[in-house]
Amino acid sequence: MEDKRLEDGTVLLAFHCNNKIDPICKGVIVESELSRDLSLYGTPWHKWIYSVQEDDGTIIRGTYNNAYINSTFFRTKEDHINYLKLLIDIKNDEIKELQKLRNEYAEALDKINANDKVKVKK
Repeated sequence: MEDKRLEDGTVLLAFHCNNKIDPICKGVIVESELSRDLSLYGTPWHKWIYSVQEDDGTIIRGTYNNAYINSTFFRTKEDHINYLKLLIDIKNDEIKELQKLRNEYAEALDKINANDKVKVKK
């Protein structure tokens, strides 16, 4: 199994594996090659390894969307925008769940405080 190859000249954003949000630079694919077999067992699979040239001429090598051969990986601007939108949607869902839980806690506190008066039999 192998990835679809991106064409030379495609503009990519480069990321370090420890920061998948902020790109470290932007460059253009100048060369690509298919990796060796990356499977440990079973069906062979390969990734395209891209050589991307920055504006200053520096060449960075890496794979697309995950850092398989070193600590650098690439995404297109469009794919990175979609990734960030997905993260925002996930966080918005988490916020809704936390707000729901917060409201449940607040209701429980209100019930506890409302029952502060103890009835004493005479």
